[in-house]
Amino acid sequence: STGENIQLESVSNGNEINSTISAIEQAVNTMNDIAVNNLKDLNTFKVDNNYVNNYVEQMKSSFKEIASNTNGALTYYIRFNPDYTNPTSGIFASRNTNEADFNDLVPTDFSMYSKDDLEHVGWYYVPINNNKATWMDPYYNDNINKYMISYVVPLKVNGVTIGVVGMDVDFDVFGRYIEYASAYPNRAGDSALQQIFEAIQDSSNNIIYHPDFNDILSLSEVDNGSLKEIQNYIENGEKSNEVIQYKYKNENKRLVYTKLTNGMIYAFTIPYSVITHKINSIMIRIIIISTLVYIVAIIAAEVLGRKLSKPISRVTEMIKK
Repeated sequence: STGENIQLESVSNGNEINSTISAIEQAVNTMNDIAVNNLKDLNTFKVDNNYVNNYVEQMKSSFKEIASNTNGALTYYIRFNPDYTNPTSGIFASRNTNEADFNDLVPTDFSMYSKDDLEHVGWYYVPINNNKATWMDPYYNDNINKYMISYVVPLKVNGVTIGVVGMDVDFDVFGRYIEYASAYPNRAGDSALQQIFEAIQDSSNNIIYHPDFNDILSLSEVDNGSLKEIQNYIENGEKSNEVIQYKYKNENKRLVYTKLTNGMIYAFTIPYSVITHKINSIMIRIIIISTLVYIVAIIAAEVLGRKLSKPISRVTEMIKK
């Protein structure tokens, strides 16, 4: 059924996004393993800057190779607890596009910001305070005009947290799955089908990727609050992977949402008119095919009847004679 197709599309795209999430997590976790295995003397690390610098040099080439082979990676870094090392120690490399080479940059100076300055150093202190690997909410990078998302892992050696390892990823690596959703592959050539749209939400239930919106906003703010009910479903974890009926800009629509492995929400939505358009197209094809079969059957019966009637006519004529 069409409802099942929508559900399958949502699940399929969600799985694709989850695969990308998993690849990024694996890349950063590998960097973290390298950092742990290369630190041979924790006590010396805490007091000797030369030891720290040599430690960093041992990891640079490996980190760069991993990030270069991670789709969408725009930065990678390892940063150390400023209580143990100088405030700019570590590695920070960046590039503007997925095809460019990484350039080493001076890491953020921790001495310039307080620990509660989430805008500038939240990427470090939030995972540290969480005491676990953390997906940060997406943010807009004004320097390269892109939305980015970060995955950061606390770096622990012998139970001591000495820093973090992380990667910033171009959010378009997730958006491309939305732009090329395949349940209705002909939509690019059909104005009605172009109305299909999808969205990804962050942990605060804000829409962070959507073809119609440039600014981050909540579903409850869309179309004068007409989507508030869907927002409530998502917040309460209700009707996940079920087809939900709703109206947007006075148009009947259908939506299926699923929670991604990093806590974000992926929603696949489609106008009901597109569904009926697809059903009508199928019905028209069935009617046309049935009509053709009927016509062919009549013609075949006529031809066959004539072939059979000739010998019967001859026999009848012979009997008469």
